[in-house]
Amino acid sequence: MSLIKKYLLFTLVLSLCLACDKPEEPKEEMELNSLDDGILKILFIGNSHTYYNSLPTTVSNLLDNKITDQEILVMSSTGGGLGLEDHATLSSTNTSIESDNWDYVVLQENGAFATYPLTEAQEKIYPFARDLKKKIKDNHADTKIVLYMTHGYKNGGSWCDDNPLVCTYELMQTEIRRNYLKMEELLEAEIAPAGMMWWFIKNDIDIDLWDVDEFHPNPLGSYVSALTIASHISAAFIEDEDLQASDFEDEDAIKIKQIINSALFSNFPDWRTYQ
Repeated sequence: MSLIKKYLLFTLVLSLCLACDKPEEPKEEMELNSLDDGILKILFIGNSHTYYNSLPTTVSNLLDNKITDQEILVMSSTGGGLGLEDHATLSSTNTSIESDNWDYVVLQENGAFATYPLTEAQEKIYPFARDLKKKIKDNHADTKIVLYMTHGYKNGGSWCDDNPLVCTYELMQTEIRRNYLKMEELLEAEIAPAGMMWWFIKNDIDIDLWDVDEFHPNPLGSYVSALTIASHISAAFIEDEDLQASDFEDEDAIKIKQIINSALFSNFPDWRTYQ
């Protein structure tokens, strides 16, 4: 790793005492829009689902393998339990947005908030997502917004009695997807559908991607999400070398590579409509 990479790769974590998350073929070459030759800049905005297991750094390392002629700069504005509403008003997030001309800003909503029914989402998610888009685009019009779709909780949401649509992982993931698809439309953004990759992997491999609390990712879960984000940004297949830093068994690694590549680049299965 070059000296510039060592000095430019960093994560700014906002420490707040808040509860953690509750209630076509790939291109051969990337098209970069960075104003600084040789540097691809990515800002992550989210909560513990972003900072757990140093996901931004993992994404950076994966991209470093795929983009040999570019340095990768990642920065994060995160805090336990934060949602887009919080980030839309936080001065630290605004400072992070204004600190550079970002190529990509990766937005992540609180996993519980992302299950809001439409009427609540229209009040508590979408307006703040639009506010963040305006801040991002006002800072640098060419910045691409990527929505990091997180995973549902292992046994569904604890608020299941109030909302039967979150009573299992699959139901919760479907609700999360619905809101992310709506944000994609409203923000003219892109989606890195990490949570849906969890669903496909869960169906095919006997492997646990959740931490002991059953809603945060364990290191393997974060690796799956990082693979999804890096592959989306680079528009490049996951290769064998991308899995060498993980603790996946060889047979599982091959399956995970095949599942994500197929879903992202062949729409099989189609993560937008899968039930």
